[in-house]
Amino acid sequence: MLVVEDNDEVRALLRQALRSAGFEVDEVSNGEDALQRIADRLYDAVILDIGLPVMDGVSVLENWRRDGRKMPVLILTARDRWSDQVAGFDAGADDYVAKPFHMEEVLAKVRIQIQLQVHKRQLKQQVLELRQAKEAAEEAR
Repeated sequence: MLVVEDNDEVRALLRQALRSAGFEVDEVSNGEDALQRIADRLYDAVILDIGLPVMDGVSVLENWRRDGRKMPVLILTARDRWSDQVAGFDAGADDYVAKPFHMEEVLAKVRIQIQLQVHKRQLKQQVLELRQAKEAAEEAR
């Protein structure tokens, strides 16, 4: 799990809660470092703040998606406008939590996004197996 949050206190709370829930956690505090970290490692999910220094979270997310990174991303923001939520979703966010948030909500949303990712992989594998079985049956005729 990667946490990208510029507020030291919020980042520490997320780290503690995620580790207590059994996640291995890496963390960075700005958008540029987030781009570099994703280039170096695969993550099961990312918690990404929108209001980051150096490069904002929406730009970071757009870069990840353009590069083909498909990990689930939960965006966090103190911004309250619906247009910020839409910008995050348009950039490729999987879910959204507004600050201040309840940690249980964040943990639940992270678990759900990881479960969805697992189900997507399983479905892709099943589709591949069905295609292979169909091709084999057609060749046998």
